[in-house]
Amino acid sequence: MKKILVIILVSISVIGFSQQYSRHDNNTHIDKGFETKINLGYGFGMGEYKNNLFMMNIVAGYRFSPFYSMGIGTSLALYVTDNLTQVPIFLNMQINFSKTAVSPYISLDAGYTYGLNADNEKGGVGAYIAPNAGLNIRLSNSIALNLSIGYRTQFMRIRHYSTNYKDIKLNSYTFNVGLIF
Repeated sequence: MKKILVIILVSISVIGFSQQYSRHDNNTHIDKGFETKINLGYGFGMGEYKNNLFMMNIVAGYRFSPFYSMGIGTSLALYVTDNLTQVPIFLNMQINFSKTAVSPYISLDAGYTYGLNADNEKGGVGAYIAPNAGLNIRLSNSIALNLSIGYRTQFMRIRHYSTNYKDIKLNSYTFNVGLIF
């Protein structure tokens, strides 16, 4: 519970910091500066371990130009089938293809996941990779709607036959909606 509280407090601090120092031009896109991305999503499990999940991602980043941004993010992933709770910490890289009010983009999240389950049998830790493609739709000079589809891979280790461990991958197709400000 302490870990979740710390993540929430850090996220609120990052959001406040990014709002204070954002810079926008007079058009409908962010030119450069700090930005915060918050997404809610659902993943449809696939592969050997068809484990659906609900997720919330928060990224604090910097937009270097209208076309490129990079940031540090965290996610809260609640896997439905196996009752897993995991928190990836990742680097987010995004490339936008236009400066218009509706801008297609691709992004990649890559990092490492920590399990919050009481038993390490299911908690596991491992690499996390999530490529996405989507649209940023500018709602105002400082807020954009973010819609994306993606693929999420979570590597982890689980207890197999009470004394042995087995490395697995949790794969899912994801659908996300969120805000950038």
